[in-house]
Amino acid sequence: MKKLTKKTFITIFTIISSFLIIGIITINVQNYQREYESIKRNLTTINPAFRMNDKNFKNPEIDNMMIMDYEVYTVKLKNNQIERIISHGNNTDFDITNITNNILSKNNNDKLKIGNLYNNKYAYNLKYNDTLVVINTKDINNRLTSLLISSLIILILAETIIYYLSMKITTWITKPALESFKKQKEFIEDASHELKTPLAIIMASSDELKSDKKNS
Repeated sequence: MKKLTKKTFITIFTIISSFLIIGIITINVQNYQREYESIKRNLTTINPAFRMNDKNFKNPEIDNMMIMDYEVYTVKLKNNQIERIISHGNNTDFDITNITNNILSKNNNDKLKIGNLYNNKYAYNLKYNDTLVVINTKDINNRLTSLLISSLIILILAETIIYYLSMKITTWITKPALESFKKQKEFIEDASHELKTPLAIIMASSDELKSDKKNS
């Protein structure tokens, strides 16, 4: 009976936990994929209007560009050097000049790079070999990491609830079987007791007969 209870508990706990884990993984994967595709779309569709020869060209839609909460920088290059930065955000911690030089020094025909959004601080796309588009992904890192941590906390709390819930369900499911087993056990004990009484009488009578034969 203990094996039946244990198997029932493990089955219930595993099924409910699996649905929860799959749901949490799905949410995190979908959010990650949505952020990734959005960054990729922005990197590949931004039109570098500053390619115009007019160096004084200004476009309010490009300057201090924020696309879907992404801080976007566009850099005009000449002979693999920074000529001018036309679009730049308000984050003073984001050193676009240093990051651009770092990208140019390490870039091996790697036109588009997004990387792991959990730890990469920026993504970029080198267009036409003279235009570099960079997105500051720090806020995205924070959002995805916060969601992941929150999901793990929820998972731990939910698993605790599921454990006790599984215990309750197991008790409810196995209750009829336990009652049946208990009645069966009581019946066997009663039957055994009832059988022992006539057997004892028969054995006593047999002993008396043996005793009478010896005496005679």
